[in-house]
Amino acid sequence: MMESLLREWDGETVIVRYDQPTGAWIFIAIHSTHLGPAQGGTRMKHYPDQEAALSDVLRLAAGMTYKFAVPGI
Repeated sequence: MMESLLREWDGETVIVRYDQPTGAWIFIAIHSTHLGPAQGGTRMKHYPDQEAALSDVLRLAAGMTYKFAVPGI
């Protein structure tokens, strides 16, 4: 499932890390830098599985691209 999400996504970069001491999975996604530098935010949330977290991160990254494109930031 994670592989299919990544293959279908039209973004630039995804970084996935696992933090051994805390057991936390960390997902970073950059959808597009064509309109300027990457912008975004942080979400700390419990997800039922890694696929749900990745899906949310990809959706949020795309949303941030369009959110910051509108005002020209």
